[in-house]
Formats: sequence, C-alpha cells, structure tokens
Amino acid sequence: PPDPAPPAPPPEAALLAGMPGALDAAALRILAEDIGHDGVAEMLEVFQQETRARLQRMAAPQIAPAALMREAHTLKGAAGTMCASLLQHRAEQLETRLRAGGLPGPAEIAGLTQAWEAFTEALDASRVLKPVEA
Repeated sequence: PPDPAPPAPPPEAALLAGMPGALDAAALRILAEDIGHDGVAEMLEVFQQETRARLQRMAAPQIAPAALMREAHTLKGAAGTMCASLLQHRAEQLETRLRAGGLPGPAEIAGLTQAWEAFTEALDASRVLKPVEA
C-alpha cells in the first residue's frame, strides 16, 4: 500500500511559509561591521522609539488612509534599514493595499505589532550586538 500522506501543517505554518524572518541577523552583523556596534546600537535605539510611536499612530481608529500609507511607507524603509525583515514585509503589504485603494483591517495592524514584537525578541536573543567574550 502507498505511504499515507503526511499530516497537513498547522494553519499558522501555512501563513508563515515563505515569510521572511523577524530579524536578518546576518545583515545586521554586516551593518555592525560597516558602521560599528555603537552606531548600530544608536540606530536601533532611535528605531525602537520611533517604531513604538508609529505603531500607536497607525493603530488609532481616526487615522486617515493617506496618513496610514505614509506611516507604512516610512516603517517599511526603517525596518529594512534595521534588518527587521518581517516588519518590512508586512509594512510593504499594507502600503501596497492602501495604494490600491484598499483599507486595512485590525488584523493587518495587529500583524505589524506582532512582527515588531518578534523583531525585538529576536534581537534580544541574538548575539549580534553583544560583545564576544574572550
């Protein structure tokens, strides 16, 4: 008899298939080599402060679609610079939807927040900016 089919992946696995990781550690390492660990740490501090505020503005129910699109565009660029791949991807999806005249649902804004939280957790867990012990 033929082998049974493998079990179907859980639904969340299907959603994550082909999605970028929360943190591109290799790219962040290269950035740290290029501008130094202190430079990256300073950039990350600014990115974290601005992104927290930006996500709050984006979640406000009264935000106009044009303002939301600008915020998504800015977030996409900043996330790309700081190697926050999943956040960049989700911000780009939101920007594309808004440019096409669509409106986001609460799940899309929540997805940005989830990508942000995944980035900060991955960054905390990474050894990219931690000094190497001799």
